[in-house]
Amino acid sequence: MGLDLNDLEKQNREIVLSGGTSTVYASSEAAYITYTSYNYYQPTIAWSNYADVEPLFTEEYREKITAVERENISQWRKDNLKIQIATEFLDSLNETQRNELYEKVYQRQSNATDVASYGEKTTVHKFALGDEIRYLGKGEVPGHLLNQFSLDEHNGYLRLATTIGEVWRSNDGSRTLATNNVYVLDSSLNLTGKLEGLAPGETLYSSRFMGNKAYLVTFKKVDPLFVIDLSNPQNPQLLGKLKIPGYSDYLHPFGENHLIGLGKDAVPAEEGDFAWYQGVKLTLFDVSNLSNPIELSTYAIGDRGTESYALHDHKAFLFNPANGLLVIPVTLAEINKAQHPSGLEPNAYGDFTFQGAFVFNVGINNGFQLKGRVSHATTDELLKSGEYYYGGGTDVERSAYINNVLYTISQKYIKANDLTTLDERASISLPFEQLSDGPYYIE
Repeated sequence: MGLDLNDLEKQNREIVLSGGTSTVYASSEAAYITYTSYNYYQPTIAWSNYADVEPLFTEEYREKITAVERENISQWRKDNLKIQIATEFLDSLNETQRNELYEKVYQRQSNATDVASYGEKTTVHKFALGDEIRYLGKGEVPGHLLNQFSLDEHNGYLRLATTIGEVWRSNDGSRTLATNNVYVLDSSLNLTGKLEGLAPGETLYSSRFMGNKAYLVTFKKVDPLFVIDLSNPQNPQLLGKLKIPGYSDYLHPFGENHLIGLGKDAVPAEEGDFAWYQGVKLTLFDVSNLSNPIELSTYAIGDRGTESYALHDHKAFLFNPANGLLVIPVTLAEINKAQHPSGLEPNAYGDFTFQGAFVFNVGINNGFQLKGRVSHATTDELLKSGEYYYGGGTDVERSAYINNVLYTISQKYIKANDLTTLDERASISLPFEQLSDGPYYIE
């Protein structure tokens, strides 16, 4: 959709009150705004357990609900009026009837699956984009979304990947049993299909929808990559999975049959149900055989403590499949093995040695080939860092290229380097205000 900024009075506006917003996703035809609500304890009626009350309505209260449905008001207003009617109905019950109803609700919430269905929900509001912006309605799915890549619209269906609950260890060593799920909503945001219960006890780290397929990565001690078939919206199917060390925070398509994963390597702990994060890891997945995905190539960057802006912001990930160019910013931490004569412990951190852009050539046959590195920090700044990292505005956070020139951007500089040799061609200083004079410790 395009807006004429010179004549905004021509634009249609729609005002909808929805509360807080957590994730926004837009296709070419619609925009989706989502938020997650948590209603584990409900002393009064709420939308999450309205369905428990509605079947008990007397004819009088059913007529009130029907009258609300006929009114020419927003869906948000209708839902609130329905809750008021349900609350009024509860007040009309005697104490025994009310207690029986609440007991039914709490029993549902004591079950892990039903806690997801009635305690933790993501609400989706849909807007049409075009000559007019129109509110089209809302839908709900159990669980919470990870990020914008957890939603995708395809052939009129909205697909969502959610996690129900959180994974954490209590004092007695027990874990919450989080589960991961895929839901399909039709154009009216009615639930059409679902695939639930993936990787119990693990957390969703990344997701990517590509046409009729979805790829999910969860993590606890190893990294399962799940391949899901969505060709039948009413019946999503798990086709295959691959378990490898570490995890991917971000998945990027490389043609129809390959994915690039960016995340962390990991070493499973000898005791306990967890793993020690290590350096940044690049993975090339081959998903041409959907029932048997394979790890085609990997590249490990640094040791424990190594980070990348691209792990948390996909805009820092530059990739062109036509020429195989891949550029990511890296804060590099490396361990001096001479300082560990008895061997390395998996929880050992490295010392900071570099911050800048890592430039790769990527190919199906050759995997990841490091072409070189570009930094905005001086040699003295790098040598003084040790285990403490303080960039002072020289962190490379973004990259781009035009023809045969690679541009890297930090808060202090824009640098232009020859894309073939990576020799510096030019540098521009940017206005930069020092906000803090303290070091940043690599975690």
